[in-house]
Amino acid sequence: MDFKYHKAMWLTGDLVNLLEPVVRHHYGVTGFDAICPIPLHPTKLRAREYNQAELLGAELAKRLGMDFFPNLLRRVRHTETQTRKTAVERRAGVQGIFEVGKQWIPLLNDRRILVIDDVMTTGATLNEAAKVLKKAGVSLVLCATVARD
Repeated sequence: MDFKYHKAMWLTGDLVNLLEPVVRHHYGVTGFDAICPIPLHPTKLRAREYNQAELLGAELAKRLGMDFFPNLLRRVRHTETQTRKTAVERRAGVQGIFEVGKQWIPLLNDRRILVIDDVMTTGATLNEAAKVLKKAGVSLVLCATVARD
């Protein structure tokens, strides 16, 4: 909670210390080509002042020597917090919230992308991101989070 909502950005390294061995164990460092974070809507980013998934993804990419694409996905619709919603409400609420910029399309054909988020509850957000990336030409989408709620 402190990392996400109370600007405890100093926890980034410790959280990636937990995330990195899991990613290495499950995916290796040859199982994907690049890392991208789940983006925040610009309104939420202005209010929070940082994207916790972007901090995690950047540090993980640095440690693994991977490409990091912080702007690959763009959140195009603001959503209310999903914390108190049911799984069905979450899936409905995240439909159509992401897009991939046209400038990325030529670079994505047959790429394998690891999507990073801080917490997964139902997987609705990660699933929606994966659908958009696959539609844009990504051949494989892998996901990793620091926590499961």
